[in-house]
Amino acid sequence: MYNELTSRNVGLLTPEEQESIRKLKVGIAGCGMGSFIAESLTRLGVGKVIIADPDKVEISNLNRQSFYICEVDQNKALTIQRRLRMINPEIDVIAWPEAITPHNASRFVKMCDIVIDAIDPLPQGIVVSKEVAKECLNDNKYFLYPIDIGWGALLLTFDSNKIGFGEIVKDGHPTEMLNNLVSFVQSLIQLQDYIVKIWEKFQRKELQHYPQPITASLTAATLVISVIVKIAKREDPPFLMYFDPYSNIFVSESRE
Repeated sequence: MYNELTSRNVGLLTPEEQESIRKLKVGIAGCGMGSFIAESLTRLGVGKVIIADPDKVEISNLNRQSFYICEVDQNKALTIQRRLRMINPEIDVIAWPEAITPHNASRFVKMCDIVIDAIDPLPQGIVVSKEVAKECLNDNKYFLYPIDIGWGALLLTFDSNKIGFGEIVKDGHPTEMLNNLVSFVQSLIQLQDYIVKIWEKFQRKELQHYPQPITASLTAATLVISVIVKIAKREDPPFLMYFDPYSNIFVSESRE
């Protein structure tokens, strides 16, 4: 079944490259935006996926996450686990219906070859992301950090040869750590005016949530798949990829 499932990758991927993808063990922390990432990895042919999320599906998730109305109030990780098995019954998928914390981050990372951190970049999540990134650095594993920004998304890819996530967010109060991340992103790309205005409104608490449309989730999944393929092909992935389909802007940057 696997060969038929991945047959339309032929021509872009050699049999050896597809087998490398099949052997990957990819962890996803957060099954919100991570839900489409998990689904895309499965369709690409990744053989093992570990998904973690303690939250339940809410109606407000349905505008941008891979869930249905009948799945509201169900755990996200367990729901995505069922979904992936419906796509590929042969996939090895492990669901963690619990939160990743600084205390269990090491256990999660050790199960994976690559970790994708799809935890919302909010003060309460940035501390956990920093710990996950540190464990990836200690184990010499890729740490992928997608961020949905406006109508598009940005992806930072960390390995032992590039600046570390911890060096960007630094130590301090979680809100300060988040602001350090935002400042770093702004030093790499010029955010569109509409995104800057939204962020300012969010900081002034004029918006209860920062907007997250479907295009952002799908763009994040596309960027992640592009990097996963490069890793499988033993090519160096860019440190940063950013695409805003609304503004027709694409940025790719390597960074040592």
